[in-house]
Amino acid sequence: MSEQWEPDQLERYKQIIDRDIDVLLRSTSTEYNFLELRDKVGNIKVTVQRLQENYDFWTQLPKVTREQTNDVLNEFAALYGRLEQFDPKQNNAWELRNGLVEEFDNRYMGFYEVISLRLNGYLGERAYSQELSGKFGQEAQKELTEVKKIKREIEQIQAKVHDASTIAGDVAATAQSQSFRVQSERHLASARRWLVASAVFTTVTFFVGLWIIDELIKKNLFKNFEATAFKLAILAFAYYVLRFMTRNYSAHWHLHIVNKHRENVLKSMDAFRESAHDQTTKDSILLAAVGAAYAQQETGFITTKEGAGGEGNDLLDVVKMAANKIK
Repeated sequence: MSEQWEPDQLERYKQIIDRDIDVLLRSTSTEYNFLELRDKVGNIKVTVQRLQENYDFWTQLPKVTREQTNDVLNEFAALYGRLEQFDPKQNNAWELRNGLVEEFDNRYMGFYEVISLRLNGYLGERAYSQELSGKFGQEAQKELTEVKKIKREIEQIQAKVHDASTIAGDVAATAQSQSFRVQSERHLASARRWLVASAVFTTVTFFVGLWIIDELIKKNLFKNFEATAFKLAILAFAYYVLRFMTRNYSAHWHLHIVNKHRENVLKSMDAFRESAHDQTTKDSILLAAVGAAYAQQETGFITTKEGAGGEGNDLLDVVKMAANKIK
């Protein structure tokens, strides 16, 4: 059956099937491993193997569905590479490790909806057809038993798939909101440190400037060009350093406000979506919230010319859109 597949499609399957699960999950490491993903990684491997073994299923899929399937497989191949290359010695290793686990869980729901449900449904229908026609042997009977089990699970899950995707989106939004909160707090702490440093440096520069002026006046150094230029150069350098410190202070305050804004938007989105009664309204709220969260914001600490600001929805737009849809 493999000779019917295109080489690039076989390579796509190989990137999933040929992975060493123990290496992928860092099983030998006592810390910073991904062992909680073992069952899901195993399910993905088995499902992709079955997909490769059922070329007829692939040919009956619409082109758009095949493209969606390949996109999901490519995403997992890339994610597997990041898991294998994870460096436990990097900064914030534990936070980055948990981020990879959250991303895997979120993408697993997409894998289940796009690939597993369709493939298992196809295998179930084929097995039932073989059962009715009486043309299946011992291996087909084993397959039928397994597929029947899967079919029961599908019947229980199908009614909840739509809600499950919404929950997955809410979980992702909550995780991202927490990430923005952490970033906001870090930038706030950095801004305060730069403020203290700027205040201290300004005070020192002020007294040094007074001393330089006093020296120039007392010793009548204004007539000495070199002495005057040297002392003025000191003041100019001090101004440059002070300017650098204040710009860092403004940048961190700007990033603190932007991340705080994004955190608030994603938190508010949950309340708006819960109040909506239909999926169209929920999707509209989601799109508005994404626009409000990720559009560049102008905070006053950094001007538009310096890179802040831009077109995009703000939190008020989300409220208005939610209110109109609910009506």
